[in-house]
Amino acid sequence: MSETRDFPAVRSMLLSSAMIRELDLATRWWALARAHSSAGSRVADARERLRRASPADRVRAAALAAGTAAAGHLILLQLVPAQVAPQMPRGLWLFVAAAALVAAVSANAVVSGWNSSLLRRLTRRARRVGA
Repeated sequence: MSETRDFPAVRSMLLSSAMIRELDLATRWWALARAHSSAGSRVADARERLRRASPADRVRAAALAAGTAAAGHLILLQLVPAQVAPQMPRGLWLFVAAAALVAAVSANAVVSGWNSSLLRRLTRRARRVGA
């Protein structure tokens, strides 16, 4: 097996394919458009601000996003007739919104207790299995 993980024969075969060339061109165009678009620069700015934020602020931001999405989903469910509405119980969305509110209010406790939490151990184990 190659140590550099570089396979020139495969690369040249793929690059000779019209479909791969078109896909590569489209990918470059999307990257160029994202780099020069105002929406792309706003997303990059938001990511940078989030990266500089404290862990408690990140927990608050995630909790607010989850709570807003759950509450918004619950409000939108009121507009859909019962015959075609998803069968997820409305109580679930209320629970998610309430849990997000609790996480936002107690963000400092969530951050300080993260290292000893069961959820952290489970996510670390899942990453090791998936890697």
